[in-house]
Amino acid sequence: MLAHAKIETHKRFYTYADYAAWGEDVKRCELINGVIFAMAAPTRAHQHTVLALGAELRSFFKGRTCTPYIAPVDVRLSPKGLDDTVVQPDIIVVCDPKKFSDGKSCQGAPDLVIEVLSKSSSKLDRLTKFKKYEQAGVREYWLVDPVNQTAEVFVLEDGRFVRSDFLDIEDESINSSIFEDMNIKMADIFEEQEPPRQPESNELESSEQP
Repeated sequence: MLAHAKIETHKRFYTYADYAAWGEDVKRCELINGVIFAMAAPTRAHQHTVLALGAELRSFFKGRTCTPYIAPVDVRLSPKGLDDTVVQPDIIVVCDPKKFSDGKSCQGAPDLVIEVLSKSSSKLDRLTKFKKYEQAGVREYWLVDPVNQTAEVFVLEDGRFVRSDFLDIEDESINSSIFEDMNIKMADIFEEQEPPRQPESNELESSEQP
C-alpha cells in the first residue's frame, strides 16, 4: 500500500514519515522545514559533473574510513523529534557509519556535501539548503557550477560557513580543508564533452522509409 501512496495535497506541513510513504511513483522531491520542493530532471552537463566528481572521490576514499555517495540518497537534517527536512544532495561524504543505522538514509549531517548547480536549483542550493547544511553542522560545502566551470568551497567555522576558496577552470585543483591531501583537478571535472552526434540527412531519410 505505502509503495503506491500519493501526496496528501491538503496538508501544509510534512514529515519524514509522510515522505517515506509516498513511494517511487511520486515525482522526486525534497522536504525542507516541512515544505515540499520538487526536483527537476538534471541536465547532461550536471550529470557529467556529478559522475566526474564521484569517480574522483571514490578513488580518493578507497581504503579509508569515510565513504562518498551520489544522489539519490536521503539525508535527514532535522533535530530529533521534528524530522521535517529530507534532502538529496548530489554528493555526500560520511565518516560515521552509524549515521546509516537504518540502512537507507543518512541521519544527521554528512562531513562533506557537494551540490552541482543547475538553473532550477541554484537559488535553493545557495540560500535555503546552504542555511540548512550550516545549521546541521556540515563541515564542508562545495558549490560546483558546470556552466561557468567554477567551484566554491565553504568551511564551517564557529557554526557559520566561511568561503575558503573560489576557483574557475584556470585554477589547478579543488583542495579540501577537512580531508588532508584531497585535491581534485578542475580540468578533470569539467573536461570537454563531445556533443551528441546529429544524424546525417540520408540517415533521416532512410529511417522514414516503411
